[in-house]
Amino acid sequence: MMEDALLQQQEEQSQVKNEAILSLIDARGGILSSSYQQQIKAGSTRDESLSSVLDSYSDELNLDAVAASKR
Repeated sequence: MMEDALLQQQEEQSQVKNEAILSLIDARGGILSSSYQQQIKAGSTRDESLSSVLDSYSDELNLDAVAASKR
């Protein structure tokens, strides 16, 4: 049961992060195909090129969060 709750929490955190990444990509003028957007929202990162995009924006989100926390 504890594992199920932890897994659910991780899925929710991943979904929030992925939505933030989509917002960041959109704010920066980046365009992703609708199939990529659907994959990101679903949390699927099996596509290698999509994984690299998510990793780069995830790093950027982390840097933005660190900068915001120092203000």
